Amino acid sequence: AEVPLLKEALAGDAERIRTEIASLSEEQMTFSQQEPVWARWSVDAQLRHIALLCCRWVNRVREPLEEKGHTFPDVNMDAVMGGNGRHMPADVCPDTPSLVTIIEAHLNICLEVLERESPETLRGIAGERAVDSEASYTDSAERFIDFARLAARTHPYGWSEVADHPGRFRVELIALIRQIHWEILAHLRNVQRIKRLLGLPPAQELPREGYLQINKFWE
Repeated sequence: AEVPLLKEALAGDAERIRTEIASLSEEQMTFSQQEPVWARWSVDAQLRHIALLCCRWVNRVREPLEEKGHTFPDVNMDAVMGGNGRHMPADVCPDTPSLVTIIEAHLNICLEVLERESPETLRGIAGERAVDSEASYTDSAERFIDFARLAARTHPYGWSEVADHPGRFRVELIALIRQIHWEILAHLRNVQRIKRLLGLPPAQELPREGYLQINKFWE
């Protein structure tokens, strides 16, 4: 029952991005401030993070999906990961249109997978994510592992910490795709909150799914 709903949600994500950033000036796109914490990343940085995570997460399962006949955009992942590790480098995506294009290309892979693959495949293909149990984000005191465990608790199924291996998480394909959608919503909410600081209204009402059900990601 989840797959049709997830397909519908993903199909609208690129347009949600375009709608929320429409008419923002370059100055507004690059505005940031130290507090609150979510304002430390500008709108441009939020989009660059979305673009990076779409590339990174989809490419984690590239090999088994290519074996099933799925095709991927021609993206140099070494260049993608050559920046600070959290944002799409400017030499890969120099401007906002190129960011939206690469996001949409990877959303289309997810949509193709949901259309063609069986529920068994969506749960059978999985990747592993290793998280440093002591490391923290550079822009907050939150540890990587705390956020990974929050994700595991938020997903209804498909994302779990490996028993007896703290910091290792098994992420099924269906959960990976669900996570991409949730991340887009969460960072679009940050865009709306930044716009609020600038005295601008949100362009749309976002669905409170995933992390947005948690007040600290919404307020």
